[in-house]
Amino acid sequence: MVNGAIQKPAESGLESAVVRALGGRSIVLVGMMGAGKSSIGRRLASRLGIPFVDADTEIVSAAGMTIPEIFEKHGEPYFRAGEARSHRIRGIKNG
Repeated sequence: MVNGAIQKPAESGLESAVVRALGGRSIVLVGMMGAGKSSIGRRLASRLGIPFVDADTEIVSAAGMTIPEIFEKHGEPYFRAGEARSHRIRGIKNG
């Protein structure tokens, strides 16, 4: 889900330089469950003035069930495939 907060342009020279260097590419945070990816991602997106998308939120919305329900009903491989689909839709490549 794209963060509902209004995105403002990057204000400092460093933030602007990072946004220019991205050239439209995405920043993807990877880590263990509960590591803080969503929290850090929201703060980073806000600071850079770029949209924030939470893959878990998108998967839950598309599946119409919680992550534990997805794992219980379909298993982890199904959930991971949903993550991969979410990344492909956004043009994010593995690796």
